[in-house]
Amino acid sequence: MVVQPNLTRKMKMNTKTKQILFSPLTIIFISYVAVFLFQLHVVFPAETKLFPVHSATASVMFLPHAVRVLATAIIRPKALFMLVSGNDRWQPATGPQL
Repeated sequence: MVVQPNLTRKMKMNTKTKQILFSPLTIIFISYVAVFLFQLHVVFPAETKLFPVHSATASVMFLPHAVRVLATAIIRPKALFMLVSGNDRWQPATGPQL
Protein backbone atom coordinates (compact mmCIF):
# COMPACT_ATOMS: atom_id res chain seq x y z
CA MET A 1 0.00 0.00 0.00
CA VAL A 2 2.90 2.41 0.55
CA VAL A 3 4.05 2.01 -3.05
CA GLN A 4 0.74 3.16 -4.49
CA PRO A 5 0.87 6.92 -3.54
CA ASN A 6 4.37 7.31 -4.97
CA LEU A 7 3.30 5.57 -8.15
CA THR A 8 0.31 7.87 -8.66
CA ARG A 9 2.48 10.94 -8.01
CA LYS A 10 4.94 9.81 -10.69
CA MET A 11 2.10 9.12 -13.07
CA LYS A 12 0.66 12.61 -12.53
CA MET A 13 4.01 14.28 -13.12
CA ASN A 14 4.56 12.13 -16.17
CA THR A 15 1.15 13.12 -17.53
CA LYS A 16 1.87 16.83 -16.98
CA THR A 17 5.22 16.47 -18.72
CA LYS A 18 3.55 14.78 -21.68
CA GLN A 19 0.92 17.51 -21.84
CA ILE A 20 3.61 20.19 -21.98
CA LEU A 21 5.89 18.37 -24.42
CA PHE A 22 3.15 17.44 -26.85
CA SER A 23 1.08 20.61 -26.64
CA PRO A 24 0.47 22.40 -29.94
CA LEU A 25 2.46 25.43 -28.81
CA THR A 26 5.55 23.36 -28.05
CA ILE A 27 5.33 21.50 -31.33
CA ILE A 28 4.93 24.77 -33.24
CA PHE A 29 7.91 26.31 -31.43
CA ILE A 30 10.16 23.31 -32.11
CA SER A 31 9.10 23.12 -35.76
CA TYR A 32 9.65 26.87 -36.22
CA VAL A 33 13.18 26.64 -34.81
CA ALA A 34 13.96 23.53 -36.89
CA VAL A 35 12.66 25.08 -40.11
CA PHE A 36 14.50 28.35 -39.39
CA LEU A 37 17.78 26.46 -38.95
CA PHE A 38 17.09 24.54 -42.17
CA GLN A 39 16.44 27.86 -43.91
CA LEU A 40 19.63 29.35 -42.54
CA HIS A 41 21.95 26.45 -43.34
CA VAL A 42 20.45 24.88 -46.48
CA VAL A 43 18.04 27.17 -48.34
CA PHE A 44 19.89 30.47 -47.90
CA PRO A 45 23.25 29.16 -49.21
CA ALA A 46 21.46 27.59 -52.19
CA GLU A 47 19.63 30.86 -52.93
CA THR A 48 22.90 32.76 -52.64
CA LYS A 49 24.45 30.59 -55.35
CA LEU A 50 21.38 30.55 -57.61
CA PHE A 51 20.27 34.19 -57.23
CA PRO A 52 23.28 36.23 -56.07
CA VAL A 53 21.69 39.60 -56.83
CA HIS A 54 18.41 39.04 -54.96
CA SER A 55 19.62 36.97 -52.01
CA ALA A 56 20.82 40.02 -50.07
CA THR A 57 17.39 41.66 -50.06
CA ALA A 58 14.78 38.88 -50.19
CA SER A 59 14.29 35.17 -49.97
CA VAL A 60 12.41 33.34 -52.69
CA MET A 61 11.29 30.66 -50.26
CA PHE A 62 11.13 31.66 -46.57
CA LEU A 63 9.95 28.45 -44.89
CA PRO A 64 9.45 29.71 -41.31
CA HIS A 65 6.57 31.83 -42.60
CA ALA A 66 4.84 28.60 -43.66
CA VAL A 67 5.03 27.37 -40.06
CA ARG A 68 3.46 30.63 -38.89
CA VAL A 69 0.63 30.33 -41.43
CA LEU A 70 -0.07 26.71 -40.47
CA ALA A 71 -0.02 27.61 -36.77
CA THR A 72 -2.57 30.31 -37.39
CA ALA A 73 -4.75 27.92 -39.38
CA ILE A 74 -4.61 25.19 -36.73
CA ILE A 75 -4.87 27.08 -33.42
CA ARG A 76 -6.10 30.57 -34.24
CA PRO A 77 -6.40 32.47 -30.91
CA LYS A 78 -3.23 31.14 -29.28
CA ALA A 79 -1.16 31.45 -32.43
CA LEU A 80 -2.30 35.02 -32.95
CA PHE A 81 -0.89 35.99 -29.54
CA MET A 82 2.44 34.31 -30.34
CA LEU A 83 2.70 35.90 -33.76
CA VAL A 84 1.90 39.42 -32.61
CA SER A 85 4.23 39.22 -29.61
CA GLY A 86 7.02 37.76 -31.73
CA ASN A 87 6.78 40.35 -34.47
CA ASP A 88 9.47 42.97 -33.91
CA ARG A 89 7.96 45.52 -36.33
CA TRP A 90 4.51 45.67 -34.74
CA GLN A 91 3.90 48.63 -32.43
CA PRO A 92 0.44 49.16 -30.97
CA ALA A 93 0.56 52.96 -30.80
CA THR A 94 2.04 53.84 -34.19
CA GLY A 95 1.37 50.81 -36.38
CA PRO A 96 3.93 48.87 -38.38
CA GLN A 97 7.30 50.39 -39.17
CA LEU A 98 8.44 50.25 -42.75
